[in-house]
Amino acid sequence: MHMLPTRTKKSLSLVASATALGVGLAVSLPASASASSSSYQVSCWASAELVGLGTAEATSNCAPVGGPPMPQLKRVSKHRAVIKCSMIRGTGASTHDIPVTLNGPWKTPGQKSKIKCPIRSSLAGYWQQTKK
Repeated sequence: MHMLPTRTKKSLSLVASATALGVGLAVSLPASASASSSSYQVSCWASAELVGLGTAEATSNCAPVGGPPMPQLKRVSKHRAVIKCSMIRGTGASTHDIPVTLNGPWKTPGQKSKIKCPIRSSLAGYWQQTKK
């Protein structure tokens, strides 16, 4: 039987113990990674459409992008849709518009944030807000 030098024996036993520890670490890493509030490199967009009885709804979405860091993409931890509505109040000659800005709920990348204009209002604008 061929004997390995002492240094090689130690490195082999170190590799074996590190491999045993690595399996335990691999199992515990996903739970700690999902609990962290880190920001993601994402591609974000917002859109608006008419739903129901002509009520406008704004939607914000951010999709995580994998791979190496790209300067044109943002690092975002949360996003939300914002909608500006022109509410129509009064009747006949006393009809007037009241501008209202409504914010959707903060969502993490991969989830959609939605917000609707109230009844008897029209869409004046929409956009997206993000947090790092």
